[in-house]
Amino acid sequence: MVEHHVPVAEETCICLIRLCEWKRVVPEGVRVYAVSSNSITLFSIRLGNALLSMLVRFGKLLDAWFVFGKMKERDLFSWNVMVGGYAKAGFFDEALNLYHRMMWVGIKPDIYTFPCVLRTCGGVPDLDRGREIHAHVIRFRFESDVDVNNALITMYAKSRDVYSGRRVFDVMTRRDQIS
Repeated sequence: MVEHHVPVAEETCICLIRLCEWKRVVPEGVRVYAVSSNSITLFSIRLGNALLSMLVRFGKLLDAWFVFGKMKERDLFSWNVMVGGYAKAGFFDEALNLYHRMMWVGIKPDIYTFPCVLRTCGGVPDLDRGREIHAHVIRFRFESDVDVNNALITMYAKSRDVYSGRRVFDVMTRRDQIS
């Protein structure tokens, strides 16, 4: 398509990047992105998110950070991918800083944000920050979500505050095997 100067549809590029992610061929995914960003609005949210997801999944955080910085707009998915990627890689301070920056720019967290952020507090461990995030969970009304509560329990346990973890468990209206 590119050789024949045929415009490339954004959806086609996103599918190709996801295919590269699935096939575990990151360089090809980056190439698809590089070619597509010339014909599609540079660093569109959907295209940028597809590339971010692939890069983070394979531990290419520096590359993901570069793409994240070049995106003209970011949505909650963009932020969640980056926070989760840093948390999973053990860069807890960076993940927490991104979370706070996300809040500062006016992006509200969701049920996917909190388990990632709470993982960082348990990983440090930082009970004060964990309690701050717990207050955010309550403020944004996610205290009834099972996955968020499980993350809270884990964070409190890793921070050696078993009593608070037990309190979260006791008030849970729904539990799963992880609880």
